[in-house]
Amino acid sequence: TFRADFDARPELIPIGVDGQPIRYGELVQGVCLSQHEFLAETEANLLDGLRRFAPTGIWLDYLTYAGWFETPEPDLQESCFCPA
Repeated sequence: TFRADFDARPELIPIGVDGQPIRYGELVQGVCLSQHEFLAETEANLLDGLRRFAPTGIWLDYLTYAGWFETPEPDLQESCFCPA
């Protein structure tokens, strides 16, 4: 879920309707998909990896909007309400 990026790039943390970062304890699910620079960087990294390693496939399962859906009663907050 890109947690390593959040320390260096806090703008990637999704913002809830209340204006606060969407966090679940130590966890953040998803990234702010309004951050176009990050999306372009991620796409470039994926394309580079495809060219260099020619994998059979890639798994994009966790490039999603924010929400904590891996529980019996998922918390799917609306996001992102950041200034971007």
